[in-house]
Amino acid sequence: MLSSVNILSNYGSCAGDYAFADCTNLPSITFPENWEIVSKHMFDGCTNLTAVNFSNSENTKLIDIEDSAFNKCSNLTALTLPKNITSLMTLS
Repeated sequence: MLSSVNILSNYGSCAGDYAFADCTNLPSITFPENWEIVSKHMFDGCTNLTAVNFSNSENTKLIDIEDSAFNKCSNLTALTLPKNITSLMTLS
């Protein structure tokens, strides 16, 4: 089972819907500055996910967190968002 994710800045700027869905052993994730979109249901069912971190630098590209990106993440207690986000849909 997937228990950690290290997204490198040269990986890209988004991942598809349900990309990490049901990764129940994933405790936290940190996104690089160039990440632009958190897709629909990207972390759906990640029941052990407790922290999500986005860079808050001026270079951060995140603009959108789509519907239900963190649906059923029942232990999520920390979500650090950048200042420049323009769209935040229903998280659960």
